[in-house]
Amino acid sequence: RSDDERWIAIDLVAGHYEGPPHGTQHHHLLLVPADLKTDTAQQFDFEYQPQTGSRFFLSADAGIVVIADGAAVRVEDRRDHSSCSVLLSPGDSPGLYLGGFINAELFLVTLYSPVHRAPPNGSARYELYDRNCKLQDSWDLPGGMPATASPEAGHILLLRYFGGTQYETDLVEWPSWKVVNRWPFWQRGLAADKGRVLCFESFAGNRNSPVQCRDLANGTVLAKQVVVHDGDPLAVARSGKLAVGNDWFMMWKPFTEGYYWAHVKRQVLWDFRSGKVVASWVPQLQRDNAGKWKGLAFTIPRVPFICTLSHAGAFLLEGGDETVRMSRISEQ
Repeated sequence: RSDDERWIAIDLVAGHYEGPPHGTQHHHLLLVPADLKTDTAQQFDFEYQPQTGSRFFLSADAGIVVIADGAAVRVEDRRDHSSCSVLLSPGDSPGLYLGGFINAELFLVTLYSPVHRAPPNGSARYELYDRNCKLQDSWDLPGGMPATASPEAGHILLLRYFGGTQYETDLVEWPSWKVVNRWPFWQRGLAADKGRVLCFESFAGNRNSPVQCRDLANGTVLAKQVVVHDGDPLAVARSGKLAVGNDWFMMWKPFTEGYYWAHVKRQVLWDFRSGKVVASWVPQLQRDNAGKWKGLAFTIPRVPFICTLSHAGAFLLEGGDETVRMSRISEQ
């Protein structure tokens, strides 16, 4: 949903795909107005590759749509009905990751080497492009990995790899590209509460480990009394104090399930500062994930509906089985 709450972006997979994606998928991006009486919906088609991370981002007013379209990044400027694209990851070059808008006009892209390539061979290049697909700024970092932008605070959050099992999450100030804080975590995290809080999914690559949200002013862990295991996929209100995520349970079943058997116990909506659970529910499972998802050491019977939050946390959106539900979150 756009920051001004006027537009909802819906990503639809064109066709049926069993298990985790390994190749290119064709997608439809539907941009639907919250008020169908005053605005008209639009559709954008694109090719999605697993290594591109987030598939698309909207500017604050949804006037600009940035899409990871195969090995290229495409910009659709809805204000003047123009478009452009830039080929960033041709052939066997490093992976491409779309990192969102750093301000009203510039968006972030990461070009990075595979994770197993330790420095000095592994590195990342962070590039900022404008609405005309023109490169405006860049930064190279040894060991760098995909980054996401926090426009409210003017920060960039990135993961850095030093070889072996050594990772850290860095908070980078822009436009100076100065690392202003770092933590020994292996997740990039999601910026919330106008860039003042960072929420992480599982730290250890284990779906039974808990979500953590940290206050960036002092690094303290918030709301320890709320235990949501793994969280994937985790979503936060970028300018609010709410988070929503899946509470997973994982069990070691080497003989019957291959590696781990996992399922979602509940979906939880909570205030990450106070620790208050606003709502929790047993998730609806998507029927199109028939059969077992076997890969990445997990066996997942069926994937639940995906949840996300609007910019200020006023709305909860759920999607699955060609259905999108939007609920207004009541004042607590």
